[in-house]
Amino acid sequence: MAKRIFIGCLLGLLCFTTLSANDISLRAEGICDSVVGNCDNGPPEPVDINAVSVDPQTNQTQIFWTLSPSYFTYGYIIYKGALATPFDIVGAEISSYTVQGQADTSLQLYIAAVDSCCNTQRRSFARQVFACKIEERACERKIDISWNNAQRSVSNIIRYDIMVSKNDSAYTLAATVDSSQRSAAIDVSGHLQKYKIYVRAVSSDTPIYANSISDSVMVIAAPEPEFAYIETLNVINDETVEMRCHADVSIAWKELLAYVDGLLEKTITYDDFLKNNHLLLPRKNAFYHFEINDTCGQIIGHSNNAKPILLKAELHGNIVEMEISAYQGWVGTNIRYDVFEIKDNDDNLVSSLWPNSTTVFTHHVPIPNSEQISRLSYYVVAHEGEGNPHGIEGITAKSNVVTVISKREVTVHFPTGFVPGGVTPIYRPIYIPLPGDVMKFQIHNKFGQIVFSTDNPDEGWDGTFRGQVQSGGVYMYQFVVTRNGQSTQKKGSFVIVR
Repeated sequence: MAKRIFIGCLLGLLCFTTLSANDISLRAEGICDSVVGNCDNGPPEPVDINAVSVDPQTNQTQIFWTLSPSYFTYGYIIYKGALATPFDIVGAEISSYTVQGQADTSLQLYIAAVDSCCNTQRRSFARQVFACKIEERACERKIDISWNNAQRSVSNIIRYDIMVSKNDSAYTLAATVDSSQRSAAIDVSGHLQKYKIYVRAVSSDTPIYANSISDSVMVIAAPEPEFAYIETLNVINDETVEMRCHADVSIAWKELLAYVDGLLEKTITYDDFLKNNHLLLPRKNAFYHFEINDTCGQIIGHSNNAKPILLKAELHGNIVEMEISAYQGWVGTNIRYDVFEIKDNDDNLVSSLWPNSTTVFTHHVPIPNSEQISRLSYYVVAHEGEGNPHGIEGITAKSNVVTVISKREVTVHFPTGFVPGGVTPIYRPIYIPLPGDVMKFQIHNKFGQIVFSTDNPDEGWDGTFRGQVQSGGVYMYQFVVTRNGQSTQKKGSFVIVR
């Protein structure tokens, strides 16, 4: 039940017939309705509000004051608004009051001590709450805090305390700044975190303080990925290497940046990576790696450094001598290398190797019936062993394909047709020259006249003779190459199409 206090006129103008914490009736009368006790002592000593503070849990305004020294003080009238309208009264032994409703920085509050005859002296000075404002700097992982002067909330300020709650935990002191400052910054951590912050103005009149209205923000920052790993480097051809990447996709990072020997080569977006986790990069005898950056442009993940397998092979008698640059970059153990031969469009395993820790090793493959063989193709596949910390299994890397050709036989092919200025601008034999070869290639028209002649395997006929475009029809070629003292001759015809 609300405590009722019967008092008379207030300031000679407003009168309280009954005043309580829940029910206040005001009437503009010139005399008091009810007088309680002796009123010959004069009004009580005036009081001031020591602090106006905000409860961080309820966000309600609280006011605090020191009790009047006058023994006949009957209570305290609470005023609010620019017009200092009285709206509640509390008993003589009460020194704090909570204003119902959410805190408002525009609300002005006053207090006055009153005796039982409605006598008061001056009201206190106006006090009101102050507020802080916070802004997230996700890229710097910081929160900026600013606040207005708390001088109207509490006097004699000596410092400001920054109070922080993370994910609705209890508030803790995060920073302290000088009373002249109106801003501060704190570091934040984690990926998805809720921060609530208020500023506490501390007075030299210990332990008086005033809390600001709190502000909150949700900090969203890209977390560190669990892993970024080059699964494999496959040599596609003489110009291209395929790099397959494994990266944590449980986070929304922005880009993947691929490097070759420390130089940025290609960038793909997170969305493109989800569609296809491999990149085509220039083939080099170099180290490859990739990095992941977030929406702030900050690097948040580094892959391992990896180097592809490069295979060299030469035929010596009935032995193929191979030089293999070992795959570098896996974190697993017990790496195995399988040597494959391509024959009749089939890939046949011919050897499995377990070299010791080395970057280059050699291997010999015997060739049975080598006298009948002129062309052989090989490649190597490496297998990562056990111990991958990312739980990835069955990883392989493939080398380039190397073809060895017997020096005893020349393999040459001639196109059957030729369109000058077309897709292939010149006509020439298709064959692989070896050092020491002596070659001569001629083309004759239907009259036996030589219209083109060269001993350079890289040169071909463009379809002209002495600057004149030759007509369509049948032309004859003669080709001869001498290798290791043995000559190979080819003759035939082809058609110019116009």
